[in-house]
Amino acid sequence: MNLPGVLTLRYAPYTWIDTALYDRLVTSVHNWNEAIPFIDEYDWLTMPLLHRSRSFSENPQRTEQGVHYEHVLEGVVPNLRPAVSGLLEEMEQYRYVCFLTDRNGKPWLIGTYDHPMSFSAEATTGGDAGLNSYRIRFFGQSPRRMFGYDPA
Repeated sequence: MNLPGVLTLRYAPYTWIDTALYDRLVTSVHNWNEAIPFIDEYDWLTMPLLHRSRSFSENPQRTEQGVHYEHVLEGVVPNLRPAVSGLLEEMEQYRYVCFLTDRNGKPWLIGTYDHPMSFSAEATTGGDAGLNSYRIRFFGQSPRRMFGYDPA
């Protein structure tokens, strides 16, 4: 259950994806049409984010090799805690696929098995009037824009 003003981000290490069942089916309207298949008991993980802290950007970059897209998903996890610090430190060793519902209720898949997202986190007490929190960041590059996520 979410606290007021807190929303949930879903994410999973890309190594949890079952490559034997992984099929990139994208519809003509740019929706990923198959549910991400996970190995055995694995499934999406969740992370609480302050509602107004979440942002996503997708910036095209042109190079001699063509266009690629830089994706950045950021947010604030409230309340510094030792257990969370340890978990975030461990998370920085992996790459991820993220599932995000935007402010209009549209679901998006950010990162894929072929182009997973990296992760970093910063902690701050924020001074006397600031937040006691972690600023998290999933980031990566892809040859494609992010996909809508509408598994059948």
